[in-house]
Amino acid sequence: MRWIVCLLMGIVLATGLSSCKSLDQPSPCLGVRETCDSGIQYQGRSYAGNAAYGLLGIQAASGVHAVRQVSDVMQLYLHQCAALCEERERGTLSPEDYLARREALSEKFARFASFATEVPPAEVRESDVALYGETLAAFDPAATATPLRASLRVVLPDGRTLPDGGMMKSGDSFRIEVELSRAAFLYLVIKDSSGGMYKLYPSQAAGGGNPAVGKVIVPSDGMITLDDVPGTETIYLFAGERSPTLESGLEEIGTAPRSPKAQTLLASAVRFRGMFINKKQNAQSGGLSVEALGQATVVFTIEHR
Repeated sequence: MRWIVCLLMGIVLATGLSSCKSLDQPSPCLGVRETCDSGIQYQGRSYAGNAAYGLLGIQAASGVHAVRQVSDVMQLYLHQCAALCEERERGTLSPEDYLARREALSEKFARFASFATEVPPAEVRESDVALYGETLAAFDPAATATPLRASLRVVLPDGRTLPDGGMMKSGDSFRIEVELSRAAFLYLVIKDSSGGMYKLYPSQAAGGGNPAVGKVIVPSDGMITLDDVPGTETIYLFAGERSPTLESGLEEIGTAPRSPKAQTLLASAVRFRGMFINKKQNAQSGGLSVEALGQATVVFTIEHR
C-alpha cells in the first residue's frame, strides 16, 4: 500500500497535493526539519529501505551467509542515519554538526559500498565467510580505522635492496625488513617456487610476536636461502587488526605447507584486505610501501632463476 503524506500546520493529511512526498511506507522521520534526511547519502542521492539494499544488489533477508553479513552492516547504516535525524529533530545537534556527521557517515558508507560491489557477497565461497565477516567489521559505521603505513624490503647480504620482481639465483640469501607506522598485528607468509607455503611471522625464527610496531627483521638472526627449484617466490604481508581466521590458516600451513585451503585463504585475504589500500608505491629505501586505512597488504615477488 502506498502512502501519500505531507505536513500542513503540524497535521499529517492524506491528499494528492503536488507538495507531498510519495513513500512506500510511512516515513520514519515525519516532523523532522527540512535539512534532515534519514536516507543514506550516496553519489548525490538519498537511499532508504529496500532501495538502500538494492544499491548492493541484495535483499534484507537472505539465506546466504555473506549476504546476511552485508545486510547486517547495511542495517547499521540505516539505523545510524535515522538516529542522526532524531538528534537533529530534538535539537541536540546543530545544523553544522548534523551535516558534518552525515557527511562523515556517507564517506564511510561509500567505502563499504565499494567493497561490497567489488567483492559481491553472493559470490563469496562458504570457506571465506569468516574472513569476509572480519573484513566487513572494519566497515561498521561505528568502527574507527586508523591509517597504517607498511613497507617491506628484501635485503641482500651486502645491504642492497632487491626491487619487487627482482631476480635471484639458487643459493642466494636474503632477509626481510618490515616497517610499521603504528602497532598492528603482523602476518608474513612466503610461498616458494615449488608451491609450499611457510609462516615467517609470527614465529620463533622471527623472534617476535604480535602486535608489532616499528622495524621487524625476519629472520631475526641469519638469512633465508633459496633452494635449487627455480620459479617465483611470493612474500605476503598482512598488517592491521588481529585476524583469528588468518591465524588459523597460518597454523594449518605449519602442518600442511601445500594445503589448498590455506592457498585459497591467502588469495582471498589479498583480495578482501587489499580494498583498504589508499596508496602503493616503491619505498624510498627500496621495496614496496603501502598506505592503508586500518588494514595493510603487500605482495612482493622474487624471480628465482
